[in-house]
Amino acid sequence: MFATYVTYLRNQGHYDVVRARLQAETIELCEDGPASGWVNATYFADLCDAVGALFGAAEVRQMTKWATKTTTFVILRPIIQGIVNVFGATPLTFLTHIDIGTQAVSKGFRTKFSASGDHGGELVLHSAYVTETAMTSETWSAVFEEVIGLSGSIGHVESVGRAMRGPHSESHFQVAWEARR
Repeated sequence: MFATYVTYLRNQGHYDVVRARLQAETIELCEDGPASGWVNATYFADLCDAVGALFGAAEVRQMTKWATKTTTFVILRPIIQGIVNVFGATPLTFLTHIDIGTQAVSKGFRTKFSASGDHGGELVLHSAYVTETAMTSETWSAVFEEVIGLSGSIGHVESVGRAMRGPHSESHFQVAWEARR
């Protein structure tokens, strides 16, 4: 998925200016890294923080939504279709089963959704890393909004806090959705 973010930046004409803000190891990964596979979260945070500093949180979300649609959902298509076939296509269904997708495409992350009311709740992201930043929280918010969008609803997700738990972190997100009009 990391390579998809780099492709997005190149397509938008942003890569060179973002590259100038990256650590040497992140640049090496951008230019010579694998097309797919696991990437250390530190490099991902470096990339997202650079994009956020240059173009703002909205661009980080846009980049993430594009990467999610063009790569993650393609990889997860059989899982998504299985969930829809068995449980239906509602925001609650997708959020209740979100950890299946999280584990399928990431390493060291777990997600748990708790509903509160008919159109919202809290999503908790458990991370084996302490690399969560304001911009990586924006990426997760964008991913979660796209997951809600699979149901045809419009999602609204905001980070409401992070906590360190020893060598791990825990991020909390407020989640709400509304039906498309």
